[in-house]
Amino acid sequence: MGNSKMRNHPLAYHDPYETEESESESEDEVNDDVTYFSLIPTYILARIFRCLNTRDLAALKCTCWDFHWLINQFDIAGSDTKWVSGAEYRNDPCMHCGKIRDPRGDVSLCRRHPKIFYRYSHIGRCYWTCCNAIDKGTVGCQIGLHNNKWTTANFEPYFICKPWRREVWLGMSQLTMSDGAIKNIYEQGGAIQSYFSSVL
Repeated sequence: MGNSKMRNHPLAYHDPYETEESESESEDEVNDDVTYFSLIPTYILARIFRCLNTRDLAALKCTCWDFHWLINQFDIAGSDTKWVSGAEYRNDPCMHCGKIRDPRGDVSLCRRHPKIFYRYSHIGRCYWTCCNAIDKGTVGCQIGLHNNKWTTANFEPYFICKPWRREVWLGMSQLTMSDGAIKNIYEQGGAIQSYFSSVL
């Protein structure tokens, strides 16, 4: 391969330690130690990159513009990716963070909050219960992989409304107040402690 072909190659790297003195040298002289990587065909590099996981690809994409071009050009996805590229899932967002997949080399990581955002009325205290961040728009504290296959989702509700819990926090319903064992507890105070001691 000639010197001109090597320089026109999209992955022809330059020496990071190159100084002004070396720049003044003749353009016909090529440092063989630097251009070895440019001799590898891009489709072989794409196959090598497809064996890497998503975290490594994300780091490589942020490291070098040539790696960024390669991942976007060949739409390389990590070996452990959970993105589904089928036609029926193309416009579906990630079920954790809501991001829609970029059609060109999306190797981004999913950042989400595993717990709910607690808010007490409109002027009360509000925070994420997982990381105690105050702002609702804070970036997620847990890093993982995107998943847009909603059919395999297994969600656990944050709050399971049980009968005894509803009665306690709604101020003792009429059904509970009619029970002889805990009658008139609400007026006497200590309703929650007395109710738990009678039930448990």
